[in-house]
Amino acid sequence: MGQFEVRQDTICNGWVNNWLVGNDKQVFESVPEAQEELNDHLNDLLLDSEYLEDEIPNGEEYRIYDLINSEYVA
Repeated sequence: MGQFEVRQDTICNGWVNNWLVGNDKQVFESVPEAQEELNDHLNDLLLDSEYLEDEIPNGEEYRIYDLINSEYVA
């Protein structure tokens, strides 16, 4: 079982894991695995032509959280 989540800062709920696989929250085995998925996600957003230049996500609203130690690691 994985121990790392990618969490996103939300206006209403604070930092939450919005990443889903089916109906389950996505959990990663390692920080590099989680970071790679996050990087891929941000790259996909950058390629999306619907974003205005000042709205392009820069990753600051994402953090990687260690579920075992209950702390943010990246």
